[in-house]
Amino acid sequence: MRIRKLELQGFKSFADRATLHFGAGISCVVGPNGCGKSNIVDAVRWCIGEQSAKSLRGDSMSDVIFAGSSTRNGVGFAEVSLTFVAGDEPFPGVWQRFPELEVTRRLYKDGASDYRVNDEKVRLRDITDLFMDTGVGNRLYSFIEQGRIGQIVHARPVERRSLIEEAAGISRYKARREESLDKLAQTREALEKVADLHDDLGRQLKGAERQVQRALRAQNLGARFRQEELTLALARFGGLAADRKVLNERLRAANTELEEAGRAVARHDEELERRRGLHEAAEAEAGRVRDRLNEVEAQRRVEDSARVFQERETEKDTARLKQLDRDQEVQRQERDTAGAEAETAETASMAAEGELSRVRADAEAAQRALQEAHVASAAAKERLERAKRAASAALDATVRVRGQQAGLQARRAELDARTERHRRAITELGPSRADEELVRVRGALTTAEAAALAAKARVEGEGAAGKGRIDAARAALAPLMQARGRAAEAIRAAETALSEATRERERFRARHDALADMERRHADLPDGVKAALGVAGANGVLGEHLRIPERLERQVARALDGALDTVLVPDAATASRVVAAAKDSRLRVLALDLAPPTPVEGLAAELAQDVAGRAALAALLPDAVMVDDLAAAWVAWKPGRTVVTREGAVIRRDGLLVLGAETGAALASVRRRREMEEVAASLAAVPVAAREAEVLAARAALGVADSAIVEQQAAIEALVLTEAQALEAARAEARRAEQVVAEARHRVREVEAEALRQARAAEAVQREGELLAGLEAAYTNDGKRLAEEAARADAAQVAAESAVRVEQVELERVEPILAEASERSQTLRLNAASLQREAIQQGQLAVAARGRAERAAMRVEQIAAERTDLEARLVQLALDQATTRETLQRLGEEQGAVAAELEIARAKAKEEKEHVRVEDLATRSARDRRDAAKDKQSAAEVAWQKVKGAVEELLRTTEERHGMSLPSLLDRVDRDGALLVPGWQPTEPEAELGAEAVAVLRLDARALDLADAEITERHKSVELLREQLFKLGETNLESIGEYHAVRATFLDIDRQRKDLDQAMEVIESAIARINQTCRERFRETFDLVHEHFATLYPTLVGGGSARLDLTDAEDLLTCGVEMLVQPPGKKVQVLSLLSGGEKAMAAIGLIFALFKVKPSPFALLDEVDAPLDEGNGGRFNTMLRSMAEVSQFIVITHNKKTMEAADVLYGITMPEPGASRLVTVKLEGA
Repeated sequence: MRIRKLELQGFKSFADRATLHFGAGISCVVGPNGCGKSNIVDAVRWCIGEQSAKSLRGDSMSDVIFAGSSTRNGVGFAEVSLTFVAGDEPFPGVWQRFPELEVTRRLYKDGASDYRVNDEKVRLRDITDLFMDTGVGNRLYSFIEQGRIGQIVHARPVERRSLIEEAAGISRYKARREESLDKLAQTREALEKVADLHDDLGRQLKGAERQVQRALRAQNLGARFRQEELTLALARFGGLAADRKVLNERLRAANTELEEAGRAVARHDEELERRRGLHEAAEAEAGRVRDRLNEVEAQRRVEDSARVFQERETEKDTARLKQLDRDQEVQRQERDTAGAEAETAETASMAAEGELSRVRADAEAAQRALQEAHVASAAAKERLERAKRAASAALDATVRVRGQQAGLQARRAELDARTERHRRAITELGPSRADEELVRVRGALTTAEAAALAAKARVEGEGAAGKGRIDAARAALAPLMQARGRAAEAIRAAETALSEATRERERFRARHDALADMERRHADLPDGVKAALGVAGANGVLGEHLRIPERLERQVARALDGALDTVLVPDAATASRVVAAAKDSRLRVLALDLAPPTPVEGLAAELAQDVAGRAALAALLPDAVMVDDLAAAWVAWKPGRTVVTREGAVIRRDGLLVLGAETGAALASVRRRREMEEVAASLAAVPVAAREAEVLAARAALGVADSAIVEQQAAIEALVLTEAQALEAARAEARRAEQVVAEARHRVREVEAEALRQARAAEAVQREGELLAGLEAAYTNDGKRLAEEAARADAAQVAAESAVRVEQVELERVEPILAEASERSQTLRLNAASLQREAIQQGQLAVAARGRAERAAMRVEQIAAERTDLEARLVQLALDQATTRETLQRLGEEQGAVAAELEIARAKAKEEKEHVRVEDLATRSARDRRDAAKDKQSAAEVAWQKVKGAVEELLRTTEERHGMSLPSLLDRVDRDGALLVPGWQPTEPEAELGAEAVAVLRLDARALDLADAEITERHKSVELLREQLFKLGETNLESIGEYHAVRATFLDIDRQRKDLDQAMEVIESAIARINQTCRERFRETFDLVHEHFATLYPTLVGGGSARLDLTDAEDLLTCGVEMLVQPPGKKVQVLSLLSGGEKAMAAIGLIFALFKVKPSPFALLDEVDAPLDEGNGGRFNTMLRSMAEVSQFIVITHNKKTMEAADVLYGITMPEPGASRLVTVKLEGA
């Protein structure tokens, strides 16, 4: 093995990736101080597993990561890779098939790190095993620096011994011896515990024997009781089965008879319903014909009344038409006269308006001239103008009021004329005879309605009384229906509960079967494990032998680190067959005979379900404990002990902390078995039998309720028929009274129509009078208002004119010229006011005349419309009279035909009624026969249910007490001729305690055919045994199992104690052999190293002598190694008195002697030649060159002579602060 290549990235000062290739000889690394040469050595040490930061010249391991410099940033990780070539000898262990190995170590800033070999992730332990006994190690002679030289010289003899041991290759033996010593201590401790447990179990066995004897007596009595009770139960079951056969035949015959009677009742019911339907149809037809006849008669009376009414209406409409012609002529004359007057008034008004406009224009021109003349007298003119405006406003108001008064007077004249016409209309209207006729016919209607109400009251009274009697009968039916409803509800509830219980039972059974099938198929396990389990002798996987509480699943799975699916086999041979069956699948196998015989305690004892589980846990978790948290776990842990926290963390026996390990597929099997137990308990608790009994009881109650309901319904049907006949008679009388009321109402409508017409005319006259009265009142109020407004306007005008005169006098005093302008303006305004009053008067006259003309025209149109309506009405009346005559003739003919049809329908209804009576009698007889059959069936059903209940109770008690099915037992008697009822056979230890066996009982058909006296005797025997069991009292049957368990444990502990004794002998023998081998190899290697050291030292220093001595030659296992040297020309001296160069040469001599005996694959020398002078340095280089033939040397030096001896020369520089750079020079051809 040698180093072919070293790669660094981010390690200390090597920020960038650097690669160093080393040959088989000497490679030198040179460079100025502080440039990073020693980091090459640190990199190799760190890569092969150095764990001490101080050994790497740092405070913490993170110091190996390049932290940055003044010109460069730091990096996130450090990585070093070493590539080794196997050479003549292959790599050890699993790596021997590889020609090269690349060992890589990487560290991140967050502290995460990993080791890899050929890019495969490995543990530190794997790296350590790779270099064990090769001479390569951080504490051995493969890494030598200046400080190490001093350590070798000044080391204590015992510390110096480790160099000889590594050269002797006994490190592995020492590790095995330490492990054996630990095992020996553990075995001795276990033996002491087993001895204590053995004594405790012995005392427990003696104390449990009396309790076990009582339990065995109880088992003996129980077996005899079971045989006697099963014999009695089989005999009773056979008798009940025979009774049930007889009752089944009786019940079948009763059911057949009941079905025949039910079908007969159904046929009669169907025929009765058909006949009732026919009768109802015939009655309905007769009623329809009778109603049709009544309708025809009523129509004839209505049509006759209409004929008389039409004749009277024709006469009245003709007279009214003549009166309208006269009124129309008068209104036309009024319209023409008023129109002419309106046109004359409108012409005069327009002329006055024109003259008024001209005068107002002149007045405005005069006013403008006046304003221009009063430029210098603005204040006086302003006052005069205000006075004039006030006077003008007062004058306008006076003119407006006078005009309104004139219009009011015209409207009052028109109102007087309308009032006179209204008085004439009232006089023409006079008193009406329709009111008297209306009073008479209404009296007749009241009488007829009273008679109809009385008939209707009799109908309602009869109906209410009948309904009360029917309701009473139906009320009596209600409790029966409620009872039936409760019974039906009870059936539904019971059936629902039974269905739910059945579904729940099937669901639990299906789930249990599915889980059992999955357990049988080993679902969730890899195919390789399944194939292994099919091998004969395979004892399942580990998870099947453990009972893991749900609260501990995660913790146990992590503690076992995926071992739950480990296949357990009894021995190594079976393990080989299992591995062959699994082929190349991933598989874990544990041979129980190879497992250490360590007793299980603590957590393992709680988990083990059987012997195989205990044996497996003895190998996997021999000393497992559970604590609350991780802090307590570190306290409880010790080498060889597994500690589990309740949070799921696991500290394994080797001290490795595991968080979140995979649980393994077999954990599903553990959960599945626990679920199967829960499902089985739930399945046993499903009350199907109790629900079936509830259904049968509810059905019996429903049958009783149905019988009572049928009887009550028959009584109700008879009562309903009687009440219907009485009610129909009352309804016929009410219909006749309603016919009389209809005729009276028709006459009232005719009289009311006439009275309505007269009332409408009177109402129109009345509305006209009310309108006139309203107009009279409005006109009176308007006159008063206008008089008041006229008085106010006159007063305002007088005041305004007085003000104008005052201002006029003042204006004449100031400017005489204003008088003439003012006078002219005043004159023009007066003329304008006069013209305005005249225009208003003419306008009012025109408005009044136009209103009269419009009203007359409207009246003419109204009369024309009314005349048109009357003419159309007269034409319609003539048509209606003709139609009425035809209708009367047709109704007379129809009345005769309908009367004949009524007689036929009545005869048909009477015939159908007789058929209904006959069929009803037949139906009642069929129902009586059905009720008798139903009573017979109910009696048979009750007897059958009683026997069935006894059978089910017997089956249930037998199933519950003995877990046996009586039908299957009887089938076995019929099939095999006899039945063997198991007895009870005590085990050999139980027999030693005085237990008596119970023989197997043979039962055949003759033995089960017991007479009543024999059954009574069997009852007595059973009761006697039950009494003996009762007197025995409560016994702890589990104490037998506990006794056997304690006894088995006692015997197992006894075997374990013997096994532990043998194991101690084996371990002590192995330790003795290891010690002998170590002594021999140490002695042999010491002698060789001593010989080479004595030869090499004089060669290195040019004379002198050296030797090695043992501190205690009798104890080769622990003795130290003394190193004695005598430099040339000096006496033998103590090593501490030597100079630096002498110490270095002595240490180098010892190292080279070790290389002669056990060459290290490679060695790193860090400036070991620094203290050497030129002569010693030359000899050192000569020796180094000769040693390079057997080992690879990597030398860090400043010595030029050493550089000359190198095959490859690497220069390390630091061109920028803190970052090293590599320069390579090959010297082979130089």
